[in-house]
Amino acid sequence: MNYVPLFAGLCIDDVAVQVAFAGDQVSVTLAGVEMQNVAVGYILCDPMQPIPVTSHFEARIVVFNIKVPITKGYSVSSVCLLD
Repeated sequence: MNYVPLFAGLCIDDVAVQVAFAGDQVSVTLAGVEMQNVAVGYILCDPMQPIPVTSHFEARIVVFNIKVPITKGYSVSSVCLLD
């Protein structure tokens, strides 16, 4: 979609913060983009360093508080949204 909205605020647990790190769950306030143009799965990145498009990626998954342990050979699935 290539929108360049104005970054207006960042919150963690309803507390305004200046920075966030990988793994933090944040609320981001944006200006200059309509809500109907934003959806779950969209990526927010620096317009000067956009995230490159790829057809392959490698991930290390960390899972907390699960009822059934994931062991070697256990079948898992992930969701990758493609536009």
